[in-house]
This record gives sequence, C-alpha cells and structure tokens, in this order.
Amino acid sequence: RSLGINAEYWTHHADHRLFRPRPDIKEEFDCVTTCGPRGGGLTEKIKAELGAAFNNERYFYGEDHAKRLCMGKMVFQCSQFKEVTRRIFEGMACGKMVITDRLPAETKMQEMFEDGKDIVYYDSAEDAIEKIRYYASHDDERLMIANSGYVKVMAHHTVSQRVDVFEQVVTKAKQEMS
Repeated sequence: RSLGINAEYWTHHADHRLFRPRPDIKEEFDCVTTCGPRGGGLTEKIKAELGAAFNNERYFYGEDHAKRLCMGKMVFQCSQFKEVTRRIFEGMACGKMVITDRLPAETKMQEMFEDGKDIVYYDSAEDAIEKIRYYASHDDERLMIANSGYVKVMAHHTVSQRVDVFEQVVTKAKQEMS
C-alpha cells in the first residue's frame, strides 16, 4: 500500500495437470465429496438419506484426490466458514457438475458461476438431497452444467491463468514504481 499498489483478489484455481476428466474411471457414486463432516451434521444427513449413492471419504491427495472426484456423477461441497474452496474448481476441472452451498455475495461465487448453468447451489440439507437426486437421474441437464463449469474453469481458473495474471500485476507494479 505504501508503494501505491492495491491488493489483487484471486480465488482458488485447479491444476489441470491433475484435475481433468478421466473417462477410464468408473462413476461409482451419484455424488462424491472429500470434505468430511461439515455443516453441523449436513453431510451426515445427506449420507443417511442417500446411502451408498453419496460417498464422503477424506484424506486423498494429488492424483488420488483427482481420481476420487472422478468417481462421482457430481462433486459435493460444503464450506466450513462460508468460504470459496478449491474443491469447487477441482471438481469442475474433472468435468463433474459441482453442487455447493450458497456462499455470501462478497465471495463473488455467483458472479463466477451461474446457478443451474455452471454450478448448482443448495440452501439446506433437504435442498441438497433433492438436487442430488434430481441431477443423478437427469443426465443431460447434469452433463450440460458440468460442461459449462468445465469450460469456465479451463478458460479462467487454472494455474496458467493465475500465473499470467500475476505476471501482469507485477509488470504493472514495476511500471508504476519507475
């Protein structure tokens, strides 16, 4: 700030070398997540209602995490503190429809991803369950949303784009300082 340079807001991104569609991996679940217990029992309620169709296992890293996300028809996310998380971008980069809790306006999620077009937002456990069931049996709609999210992430939210923007900001800052 003392140099007259403002901070830049960059949200998460996906490493497209790891997180990519993997047609060789069988979709074993309607919905998969790696977020563990979240939302004051939300994930447990969903699991109780959907049973084996909802998989929530944790502690996968790198390649194993990417493969795990590809095992579901869709990827579920529940933020811990109403924050944007990497799982949203990684799930989309895997070519999966992402269903996530509706985040506050200041996160700019709704500006990045349109509900029902690029992503699906839910407002409660009941809403999430209803939407997971719906999209699990409506392949055409789910795949359209998944593809739209994938295209947006590949165009705007990969490592390459973050590096490009970083270089632009540094170049601009150097020019302003000289």
